[in-house]
Amino acid sequence: MGNVAIFGLGVTFTCFVIFSVLTYWSIIYGNMYMTNYHEGGTMPIEIDVMRMLLFTSLLCSSDVVAAVSIVNYEAQPKLYSCIFGEGVVNDIVSIILFNTIESLQGTEFTVYSPFTIAG
Repeated sequence: MGNVAIFGLGVTFTCFVIFSVLTYWSIIYGNMYMTNYHEGGTMPIEIDVMRMLLFTSLLCSSDVVAAVSIVNYEAQPKLYSCIFGEGVVNDIVSIILFNTIESLQGTEFTVYSPFTIAG
């Protein structure tokens, strides 16, 4: 259970933090533009922090179907159980993270927002 908790919980939050910081940095300092096909031309990407966090919460969930399909349960039952358990915990943490950030969409991002999300 320790490995499953470390990989499922810890790695999901770590990926969320890394994706959030890199996405924020890319949008603010990367001078990124998107194509507006309706009106033509390009326009700068403008997204508030809470919506960006909602987007990155979707990205932090990894898919373990490929890893589970490679490992044979009869040959390596502990490895299979560890990978499968990590995938289940990862999905649960991602769903809870998404729902938490979705419930905070009407609020402004403050210094205390990461503590609210992690709590």
